[in-house]
Amino acid sequence: MTTTTKSLLIDEFFVIHVTFLSSLG
Repeated sequence: MTTTTKSLLIDEFFVIHVTFLSSLG
């Protein structure tokens, strides 16, 4: 796995995580 792909996956996870917490808020 390349560093770029890994970063994109981390960003994707972060966005989903924040969206999930916001919906709970």
